[in-house]
Amino acid sequence: MEGISSEIRDRVFEIADKLYAEGGRDRLPTVDKVRRTARVDMNSASMLMKEWRKQQTAPAVVAVAIP
Repeated sequence: MEGISSEIRDRVFEIADKLYAEGGRDRLPTVDKVRRTARVDMNSASMLMKEWRKQQTAPAVVAVAIP
C-alpha cells in the first residue's frame, strides 16, 4: 500500500494472524485491537486490515489434475 512502510504492514499482518489464531479462527480480530497491539495509527490499521481480511476470506484455489 502506498505510504505505508513494509515494516508496519508486516507488523499489522503478524498481529492480526496471531489474534485470529488465539481466537480459535472463529472471528476476525477488530481493527482497534490490532491497532492497539501493533501500535500503529488508525488510518494505516484500517487500510491494512481491509487487505488482510480479503486474504482471509478469499476462496482457496485448489489445483486439480484432470486426466
